[in-house]
Amino acid sequence: MERSHHRITCSDNRWTFRDSGHVGYQNTWRNTRSCNHVLKRLDHVDWWIRRCDRGLWRNWFLCWQSHRVSGHFSMLTKYGMNQWLPTAVIVLPIAAACAWLAKSGEPIWWIPAAVLVVIWLCFAAFFRDPPRRAESNDPQIFLSPADGTISAVIRVAHHEATNGPALVIRIFLSVLDVHINRAAQEGTVIHVRHQPGRYLDARMAAGARVNENLLLTVQLNDGRNYGIRQISGAIARRIVCPVKLGDRLLRGQRYGMIQFGSTTELILPQPDQATSLVTEGARVYAGRTSLARLSSINSTK
Repeated sequence: MERSHHRITCSDNRWTFRDSGHVGYQNTWRNTRSCNHVLKRLDHVDWWIRRCDRGLWRNWFLCWQSHRVSGHFSMLTKYGMNQWLPTAVIVLPIAAACAWLAKSGEPIWWIPAAVLVVIWLCFAAFFRDPPRRAESNDPQIFLSPADGTISAVIRVAHHEATNGPALVIRIFLSVLDVHINRAAQEGTVIHVRHQPGRYLDARMAAGARVNENLLLTVQLNDGRNYGIRQISGAIARRIVCPVKLGDRLLRGQRYGMIQFGSTTELILPQPDQATSLVTEGARVYAGRTSLARLSSINSTK
């Protein structure tokens, strides 16, 4: 008996995917835009759906496409495209060739195919770029500029980012963390300073002082300055920061990354008016975790 086609329907603001060739199979998820709009965008992938095996891969593909067209989901960052795209062009065709040989009667070829795919996925996972939503919309709250673990919360007598005393919150990023950097608060970039240096272990306190780093100074709407410093490590030796003087950064906006393990610092002015909301050892997430509170100028008078 000929297998019937797949069908995508929409009712009561819920997506329903049915494969009438498999009795009882149904998968649903919530729609993020109007049904008609997304249905039109999904028409061109129907032939892809017909070629997907039943189960996990079909669910993943449809969910990914639904999020992609709604603009709320991205897989890999553009800041690492020069790394993950060439490796995909090289590795994935080889893996596909191995899989073709395996399906042609040589099952042993499944092993190199699987190994190549797993290796590439592990490499590409470093460049993942998940969506984030801030925990608080309070304009006095500064968001974490990076994923990782709080390694230090210190007050210094003078810092070039604030041109005076400052509160410095340091975040250590392991190779397993998301390495996208985000703006902690809305403002205008007024200074970008790159300083060459050494490549000590990012977990060492000395590394924050002598390693290669890039300091971004941002002016808040009230005229005060704060800074974000990207610091390289023993493994991370490439700082990516394409922003320029005069660029406007929104709260939680992506602005760069450090590749393969590093440290990021948030530098706040007026440490007597800045309160850290995290302690050493806390786990934080860029663009989501509330890292510190800086009182407004009016409240300090």
